[in-house]
Amino acid sequence: MTDSVIFQMQGDKLVEMREQLYDTEALLQDFLSQYPALLAGEQMDQIAPRRWLLVQPEIGVPDQLNGASRWALDHLFLDQDARPTFVEVKRSTNTQIRREVIGQMLDYAANATAYWPGERLRNEFEKRCQEQGDDPEAKVIELLGNDNDVDAFWHRAAENLQRGRLRLLFVADVLPPELRRVVEFLNGAFSDIEVLGVEIKQYKGENALALVPRVIGQTVKAEDMKTSLSSRETKNWTFETCLEDSRNRGYFEVEKTFQNMMSFAKKHGLDVRWGTGKKIGSMKLSPAGTKEPFLYLESAGLFYINAIAVPKTALFDDPTRYEHLKTLFGQIVAENGPPADQIYLRQVREDFEVSLAAFLQTLFGMGQQAANPVQPHA
Repeated sequence: MTDSVIFQMQGDKLVEMREQLYDTEALLQDFLSQYPALLAGEQMDQIAPRRWLLVQPEIGVPDQLNGASRWALDHLFLDQDARPTFVEVKRSTNTQIRREVIGQMLDYAANATAYWPGERLRNEFEKRCQEQGDDPEAKVIELLGNDNDVDAFWHRAAENLQRGRLRLLFVADVLPPELRRVVEFLNGAFSDIEVLGVEIKQYKGENALALVPRVIGQTVKAEDMKTSLSSRETKNWTFETCLEDSRNRGYFEVEKTFQNMMSFAKKHGLDVRWGTGKKIGSMKLSPAGTKEPFLYLESAGLFYINAIAVPKTALFDDPTRYEHLKTLFGQIVAENGPPADQIYLRQVREDFEVSLAAFLQTLFGMGQQAANPVQPHA
């Protein structure tokens, strides 16, 4: 370790503080749990500095569907754009920091996206808040500021997880050159995954302690290639642009479903909201005057429901339909595991329109023509 030094003024005295190793990795992990700002979000994005919400420290990662945890990720954070951020902490004296930590992180990312259900993020966060006596909704609102749609935030988090839109952070007091090179290579190679290192040096002096973070791995080339999720890279979608995007992708069934859903919304007085994703359009339906959408459709073919929201709507008047509904969609997405409160249809299928009609019939007790189909554009 280099004999680096910083100076701090204490009254009229200049105190010398020298770099020192952390006594244990657990100490650095505890600092991150208590002070997430140590991840230096302002260095990662100077225009829209990243802010952090700690979901859970030492969160288990399975290696099979519904399996027990095989590994434990040191920290899982979300930023204000609901992007899952995986953090692995090592001291520079730990020999795993040179090569093994890369394999560990990739194991965590690959298996978490495959085997964590989307609702796991919210459940883990609320569990931690309950243990600490915190209000989970207030914590999310504190992170989001003026954009305080808490449910929409957790929907984005689940979507980002499912689509592999992640951030992988290697944190240490000193990152060795071998790890820096791999971090820069991976950050340049991935378009939807940000891979960075964060050095958090510790300096101690006379009755003083300083922690100095520095982000490593951002190159101009890599940043130019990134598909950022930050607020400055958004697009205000409309009915027409969603139709056009679906058509351009060759998803004509999705184009027709957008039309069916719009007809249904108008007929039953539902509120329609449009997404702001940079590359993928989305449509959200909710009961008039409420903020919680219960039905989503994306121009890239993802169709899902927020079944938690359904019983809260005035439209849902028969609780027995809830189990029927979950059974219906559980059969359609069987490869994704058992039915869940947020149900994803990963790709367009031949029975996509039939599924939507069955959904509407089950949910609202309507006939097969409930969606009032409209012929797609030629």
